Amino acid sequence: MTSRPSTRLRRRAEHEYNDDGFTLLEILIVIVVLGLITFGALSMVVAMTSQEYGQQARANAQDDLTNGMRLLARDLQGAQEVIAPPIIEQRSTEVTLLVPDGAGGTEYVHWHFEGTDLVRQQLLDLSFTVVSSQIVVTDIANVASGVPVIEWYDASGVLITDSSPVSAIPCARLATITLEKSVSPTNPPLVLQSSAARRNLDGSTCS
Repeated sequence: MTSRPSTRLRRRAEHEYNDDGFTLLEILIVIVVLGLITFGALSMVVAMTSQEYGQQARANAQDDLTNGMRLLARDLQGAQEVIAPPIIEQRSTEVTLLVPDGAGGTEYVHWHFEGTDLVRQQLLDLSFTVVSSQIVVTDIANVASGVPVIEWYDASGVLITDSSPVSAIPCARLATITLEKSVSPTNPPLVLQSSAARRNLDGSTCS
């Protein structure tokens, strides 16, 4: 007789506990929902960070190309002498110039590639003894893409091609410059183009 009230009280207590607490299934559902929310938030953060990094990398690449283009154009414009490489295939990616040194004199500089780096070397003389070497722009894609860095034009505005005599290049009136820089493996290279009209062309040897 006394066990029935006790049993009813125990069942009522269990029923009240179940109403106030959480079942295992409810806890699992909450965990899954929280996990999905956390995953979504992290994905948004990663995407925003990646986008910001990509924009910053592109801006840095633009600055590198601009600085490299300015320096190469300055040398080409002020060159008193242009010495083309003897190998035809190198004429679009390599050049030696006699340029003002900023102190009233002149110096020879040699522009060329070392791997994917565009390098400017100061030479002691035409024996190609290097006084100093500077990597101007890294990750240049011109060689890989086959795009010439420098193209020369004569006084008539005609492109000096590989079949033209090497003597035509020292008298070129205009040079166009194209620089391509790799920013990321998944995006196309950043491209910058400019032109440089020579100011110090030797009138005694070039008509």
